[in-house]
Amino acid sequence: MKNSWKILSNLRRILAVSLASLALSTASAATTDRVMLGESAGVGQAALLSPVLRAALQNLTSAAQKNGSVRVIVGVRVAFAPEAKLAAATAAQQRSEIASAQATVLSRLPMAAQPGSTVRRFTSIPYLAMSVTAQDLKALEQMPEVTSIQKDRAVPAMLASSVPFIGGATAWGNGYSGAGQAVAVLDTGVETTHPFLVGKVIAEACYSTTDMNQGSISACPSGVSASTVAGSGAPCDGATGCSHGTHVAGIVAGNGGPNNAPAGVAKDASIIAMQVFSIFSTEDVCGVGDAPCALTFTSDQIMALERVYALRNTHPIAAVNMSLGGGRYYNQTTCDAENAEIKAAIDNLRAVNIATIISSGNDGYTDSIKAPGCISSAI
Repeated sequence: MKNSWKILSNLRRILAVSLASLALSTASAATTDRVMLGESAGVGQAALLSPVLRAALQNLTSAAQKNGSVRVIVGVRVAFAPEAKLAAATAAQQRSEIASAQATVLSRLPMAAQPGSTVRRFTSIPYLAMSVTAQDLKALEQMPEVTSIQKDRAVPAMLASSVPFIGGATAWGNGYSGAGQAVAVLDTGVETTHPFLVGKVIAEACYSTTDMNQGSISACPSGVSASTVAGSGAPCDGATGCSHGTHVAGIVAGNGGPNNAPAGVAKDASIIAMQVFSIFSTEDVCGVGDAPCALTFTSDQIMALERVYALRNTHPIAAVNMSLGGGRYYNQTTCDAENAEIKAAIDNLRAVNIATIISSGNDGYTDSIKAPGCISSAI
């Protein structure tokens, strides 16, 4: 009997240890280490050792001197991990640290928040965007809180092959039509009354930038920089290409319309319409004969991605579509490093099972991809 009780007691201890180990391993699987993005020693120190970084900073300074200011995305010293991989308290702490670091940087640049400079304070990633003078840039380089400074680039919309290229008809034949799901379309806006799209749009938003030194004007209703009200995701106006977003939304989830035209990839899905383009009026930006044109700043794309993340528990969002991009990247390391700010936003979405689908480029490259499509966590 004593031996039986001893065996039972040992089994209880083993079970307790096993359960504790299981709980610990489960917790570990649901969390991840936060890491510092950008230059851990600060931009100024890193530039002393990196000719490439020095040249990039000098190019930004030259642009600021020429135009009076330049738009940049600034990384702040906060360790980061996708929020879904953190405990709720840690995720909240990360957001608090981000807000505090952003405030510290802005407090040392009093002119950066003045009229004419749209400051974007991102809530879930350790970055902010703004227009800065050459003097501001110099100050940013010397701040230990600043881990990166990248140009807030404005890029065009893109579209080439679509439904047949990815085997849309095969998916339909296997019973996949997107029913019960939504796709966020980050583009030039969506015409909700189009026959292909009637009843499809379930939420809207607009993020667009007025920055006179960059030659951009907000395409949001009433010229605001951000809006999530009904109608805010309407197509931009005043530039060639403002129908692009409606075209893309039709490819994503068009229902074929009353004339039974070809349907979209996810023909039974809903659309979240997000207008992220601004209107540029100068030929040095748009190209000779192409002004005015519609281009999208990286910072406005990030604002929209954060909005998608915020809507994740309101709508069943399967994916984000971004038919846009620019630049040319030949390797993964450089792409991820030079687009770390938008990658962080994409990583947040990926961690909650929302895929970000981005065009690879329309120029026929066989050895490279445009950004942000080249980012490793995008598709």
